[in-house]
Amino acid sequence: MKNFKEISADQGEAFYTTGQFAKLCGVKKQTLFHYDDIGLFKPARVDAKGYRYYAPEQYQTFLLISCLKEAGMSLAEIGDYLNELNPFERQQTLQLRLAAIDRRISYLQHVRRILASTFASQGGVMGTADKNSDEIRLVNRPATKLWATKRLDQMEDQQLIEAVASIVRETRPYAVCLASEDVQNSVFDQQQYLLVHPSPTLTDERAAELGLHPFEQPAGRYGVTVQQSGERPQDVYRRLLVSMEQFGERPGEFFYEEYPDGAEDVTNAPLTVAVQLIVIDPFDGRIH
Repeated sequence: MKNFKEISADQGEAFYTTGQFAKLCGVKKQTLFHYDDIGLFKPARVDAKGYRYYAPEQYQTFLLISCLKEAGMSLAEIGDYLNELNPFERQQTLQLRLAAIDRRISYLQHVRRILASTFASQGGVMGTADKNSDEIRLVNRPATKLWATKRLDQMEDQQLIEAVASIVRETRPYAVCLASEDVQNSVFDQQQYLLVHPSPTLTDERAAELGLHPFEQPAGRYGVTVQQSGERPQDVYRRLLVSMEQFGERPGEFFYEEYPDGAEDVTNAPLTVAVQLIVIDPFDGRIH
């Protein structure tokens, strides 16, 4: 996306044109025009010629509107929610929607269990893991070619929003990775890269336009574990570290927070963490 347009030279304020903001949000310009006409979501500025301009921070508001719409709220109801000044009333509205979403998730999980049971009874094999187990599975993985973003922790907020919004729309995310050094120092929120799967449409030229570069997840033996019910993300990492220490292993360069693939039930999915296991010889300290 081109840099946003500077339209206020005296204050140095920068804004997106309607087309740029629509592309960032993954909608048509007509959606923004309609939201403006009904008073739901208005541009930050309108110039003398009637051209609309949007501020970077408005992306979060538009994302909220989209989520509320997905949760089943009408545009009128969303407008009432955004205009509600009473924090308690806003919380009540969200609680009702969250409860409705939870009921829908529960129903879909019930449907999935029925379908999975039917599939298994007809001779199918489903490679599912026990989501509530604290077991660390050992998996031998080949080298995997991926694409990676620029360093997430080095981007400004506006740059990060643009990068992630564009990439998620056009690609299939695989994982975010954290440096092992950070995890070993109890820094669990310093995500370095968003990794995405290659695809026929993601050419080298398009990847460069999206700010992606080649990334190879190395071949080797990996420890994979799934977050238990009620377990905090940092506890998942600590559990992996303790296990590695007990068995004389060190983590590879990165820990990977993996997204469920399209074949899995992604509703309310627990955190899955994988890390390459590197064995240390206890006698000479060398890595094997």
